Amino acid sequence: LICESQSLDLKGAMEWATQQYGIRTQAPTQKIKAAGKKKFNTPKPPKRVNSETLHEFLQGRGFKEVGELIARWQIYETSEISRGKDLIFQFFDANEKLVYLKSKPMDYDGNPTTVNKDLKPILYGWHMIPEHARDVWIVEGELDAIAGRQLGFPMLSLPSGSNNMKWIEHEMPYLARFESIAICTDMDEAGDRAADTLLKRLGDRCFRVQIPVKDINDLLKEHGYEKSKQILAQSYDSAKYQDPEQLRNVIEFRDDVDEYFDNQDAEKRGLKTGFAKIDEHDFRFGKGELIGCTG
Repeated sequence: LICESQSLDLKGAMEWATQQYGIRTQAPTQKIKAAGKKKFNTPKPPKRVNSETLHEFLQGRGFKEVGELIARWQIYETSEISRGKDLIFQFFDANEKLVYLKSKPMDYDGNPTTVNKDLKPILYGWHMIPEHARDVWIVEGELDAIAGRQLGFPMLSLPSGSNNMKWIEHEMPYLARFESIAICTDMDEAGDRAADTLLKRLGDRCFRVQIPVKDINDLLKEHGYEKSKQILAQSYDSAKYQDPEQLRNVIEFRDDVDEYFDNQDAEKRGLKTGFAKIDEHDFRFGKGELIGCTG
């Protein structure tokens, strides 16, 4: 009404009413910023420590040639995280840039943790994925990814266990290169939940791989290199080439089909031929059917 009577636009009408009727305006107490992409911190690797702890730890996990393994995976030990020595995993993205750090206690009780705050969560192991790989595994722990890769399978690991999937939004473009993704999270309830989430989020190129122990590092530790490699290959093939639950053999429907026709009344079952010898076999003509006879 003010706009029409005063020949003003909406902004002008609001200013006119404010002055005319003494309306008080209250400025916002906090400036509202437009939403944007979250900024992540640059990781600051803790100081390296050289001792036998890391070698002994990896050997106890079933790994061989640990010196070469440490160099290739660019892992190391530190004493700056807590009261003991920690294994440091460096997460390089698909472009070989260090963006995430995680520590794992080796000689004291504790849980794995992110080394710095507000780091970009990504999958672990990109720097060890072959350039032309078109198939990849996703596992739950860094040592599982290392074990699987040592056995000859390209593997990536979740950055924060089975419950945190914030990494997906950052990794989807890089996972697009793979034709198939084998999900081999831990063989427990939490691992199953994570697998269900990944199967839904990453699409029909994914499939769940089952192994006889909790995780791949346990598999290596219990069965050694050669046997573990065989088990993984068999588990992979069984999962990838498994028929969908909805697919059934036609022979399974035989009894249902027989029961359907046996229980139909005469009208629905069709017309007899009128030839006694043929009708002995209960051969009938149904409506809408095209029947060919040879002899």
